[in-house]
Amino acid sequence: MDISAKSTDKTRQKGKAIGKTIVQLSAVTLMNLAATPALAQAINCPQPLNFGDIITCGAANSVTISTNGGRSTTGCLSTGSAPFTNGRCIITQGFPTRPIQISVSSPAAMTNGTSSMSVTAFNLITPAGGTIRTVSAPFVDVPIGASLNVGNPQASGLYNGSFTINAVLQ
Repeated sequence: MDISAKSTDKTRQKGKAIGKTIVQLSAVTLMNLAATPALAQAINCPQPLNFGDIITCGAANSVTISTNGGRSTTGCLSTGSAPFTNGRCIITQGFPTRPIQISVSSPAAMTNGTSSMSVTAFNLITPAGGTIRTVSAPFVDVPIGASLNVGNPQASGLYNGSFTINAVLQ
């Protein structure tokens, strides 16, 4: 998944400069097909994991997007009005269906060239789904959640990075 963050503005709060950052992840996927004739598998990731607008506060904290699309913060971080979404990949396979092991690489790193943030605590399908799930279905909707770890200080700017979604027929 590509990760990007964009500084949208600076505001002042109680005499301190506060950076506003938009963070978005979009999918990079890998498929591993077992050698079986007439089976087809496809991964499409139409919805990026988007943390939205993040307003730093002078302390290291995190922003979490859950697989059900909710957003929460720890500590003094706050969020702005920019849209946020959980990530989403769709995995399909031909018949006969076989179990599919779905996994996500973790942690992921984001950088703006001089500063970085890590993305950790990935979850697949459910809020406590973890980084590896095995499902048996011809069509699998895979919501993706994770936590963005914002440092102190965290420079505003455009951040980029990647993580990988794997789907392996069992």
